[in-house]
Amino acid sequence: MTKKITDAVILAAGSGKRFQKALPKQFIKIFNKSSIEISIEKLLKVNSIRNIYLTINKKHESLVKKLPNEIKIINGGLTRTISVLKSLDFINTQPLRPHNVLIHDAVRPCVSDYDIKKIMNNANTLVTGVALGYPLTHALKTVNTKMNVIDNIDKKDMWLAFTPQLFNFKKIYNSYKKVVESKLKIDDDIQAMSFLSYKVNLLFSSYKNIKLTYLDDIDVIKNLLR
Repeated sequence: MTKKITDAVILAAGSGKRFQKALPKQFIKIFNKSSIEISIEKLLKVNSIRNIYLTINKKHESLVKKLPNEIKIINGGLTRTISVLKSLDFINTQPLRPHNVLIHDAVRPCVSDYDIKKIMNNANTLVTGVALGYPLTHALKTVNTKMNVIDNIDKKDMWLAFTPQLFNFKKIYNSYKKVVESKLKIDDDIQAMSFLSYKVNLLFSSYKNIKLTYLDDIDVIKNLLR
C-alpha cells in the first residue's frame, strides 16, 4: 500500500472574545508554554506528518518568533472558517499536495499522544474523514434570552466532537470552498464536510481533550497537563 502524505494545520488566529483578556487565549502561558507551543510539540512527535502549518493573525506574528524551524506560518482570516480556507488555499499551491490534512485547534492543548496516534492510524486508508469525539453525558437544555429552560434535548446518540480532525485533502478543500461561497455559518470541519454530504467517522477518545475558552479553563487544563 502506498503511504499517503499528511500535512497538519494548527489554527491559532482567533481573537478569543469570550476569554476576557487583551492577549488572545492561545498565547496565554500554561506552565511557561502557550497552548500553541504545546500543540506544536505534540504534532512534531508524529513522524507520519510531513509539514505543520500554524495559522495565526498577522498582527500576532511577533508573538511566535521562537517557533521550531519546521513550522510554517500562514496568515488567517477574521473567522475560523476563513482561516481554514486560507490554510487549505496555501497548501494547495505546494508542488506536492498532501493526500490528507489534519486540522487542530491550538486551544486544545490536552489532546493526548495516544489519541493523536489513534487518528493518524487511519491516514493510509482514509476515504473522507475521521475525528476525535466523546459521548455526551450531561443533561442538554435549550434556554431563552432570560435563561429559562424551554426544551430538554435527548442526549441519546449525541457526541462531542474534538480536534484534531483528519480529512482527505481534496474533499475538505472543496467543502470549504463551497461553504464560503454559500456564506454558510459552521461550527467545525465536520460540518463543512457534511455540506457536501461526505460522511465523517468519530473515534472514541479521552474526555480530557477540553477547549480553552474561558479564564476558569486554565486551572482545569493545568491539572490535566500535570
